[in-house]
Formats: sequence, C-alpha cells, structure tokens
Amino acid sequence: MTFRLLYVFFVLSLKRRRLLHVNVTAHPHQTWTAQQVVEAVGFDTDIARLIRDRDGIYGSAFDSRVNHLGIRQVKTAPRSPWQNGYAERLVGTLRREVLDHVIVLGERHLLRLVGVCRSTVYQLCERGELVHVRVSNAIRVPVAAVAEYLRQQSD
Repeated sequence: MTFRLLYVFFVLSLKRRRLLHVNVTAHPHQTWTAQQVVEAVGFDTDIARLIRDRDGIYGSAFDSRVNHLGIRQVKTAPRSPWQNGYAERLVGTLRREVLDHVIVLGERHLLRLVGVCRSTVYQLCERGELVHVRVSNAIRVPVAAVAEYLRQQSD
C-alpha cells in the first residue's frame, strides 16, 4: 500500500440519472481528462451540455475536445458545489457508503468499488442476486452484502 491520493473522473447523465463513465488515476492531467470525456460521450449526439467545476485539470486540451464534440460547457461558479448537486450527491454517496468502510488498495481496486454504482446495485437487487431492503421507492443495500457480492465475483 502506498497511501497515495487517487482521483476519480466520472460522467453522470442527468437525463437518465445513471453513471455513464468512470475512471481512476493517480496523476490526472489535461490530455487524460480530455480522453475520458471522449470515451464517456463518444459520438452520442444526445448530450447537449457538460456541467463541470473550474478545476485546473480541465485545460485547453479538454476544452477543445469538448467543443469539437459539439457539447456546450457550463462552468459552475467558484466554490459553489450546490450548482452541480447530482455530482456532489454521487460523490457523497460513494464516500459514505463505500469509501468510509474500505481501505483502497490501488487504482484498479478503487475503480472496481466505484463500478458498483447505483444502477448496478438496482439491477442486482431486481434479479435477486443481492440482499436488500426496499424502503418507499429506495433500495437500501448493506455494505457487507456488496462486499460479499464482489468477493464472489472475484473468485
């Protein structure tokens, strides 16, 4: 274990409320981020705009890639996380439900943990492969059940 800082890049569809793309790196840079947006969006013409913060990782390479794809960028105001509430909610959920209970061993491990996203959990619950409790219209899944499912998949 190296205990280094890892960065997660994700693209969330507001129309479908699902995670379209996720990747992890220890050393993010402009060209890596630009490539991630291309991998996430591809040539999907349904995407009209990209809401993002003003992090330094987005540079001219990222801007030109997004503009070339025909996507309009909407930048949130500095220090205004409430302007991108869906992304902030996903980050908070990942922290509370996954990362607070696990020691991340590396990039691949974190990518695997983040890959067990809400849509995957919903699909597993509907097929009866994951123990869950339905409260109102929300599904509550114990972290131990997700960990057990991941363990079974890796065997």
